[in-house]
Amino acid sequence: MNATKADVLRAVRGPILLMLLGALIVVDHAGAMRFSQSWPLLVIVYGFLKLLERTMRPGVLQYPAAPPPYGAPGAYNAPGANPPAAPPPPPGGIRT
Repeated sequence: MNATKADVLRAVRGPILLMLLGALIVVDHAGAMRFSQSWPLLVIVYGFLKLLERTMRPGVLQYPAAPPPYGAPGAYNAPGANPPAAPPPPPGGIRT
């Protein structure tokens, strides 16, 4: 199986949040800090993990492909902007 870093982060996000929730509950029961004051840490850690997941996804931080050159098939060319095609050479070639 070929797991990317983003897949690994997605897989561990839930367990990390559950461990943080447990740690916040233990701190609440110990009397050091109330859970009503510390629950925003869950939202902050979740957002941080989502940000890491998005930046580790392949292709996210790469620049988009360059547009095709002017006049190439598939390129946008304004109407009337393309010069007319050159006429074909006369049959038998040019004689001087």
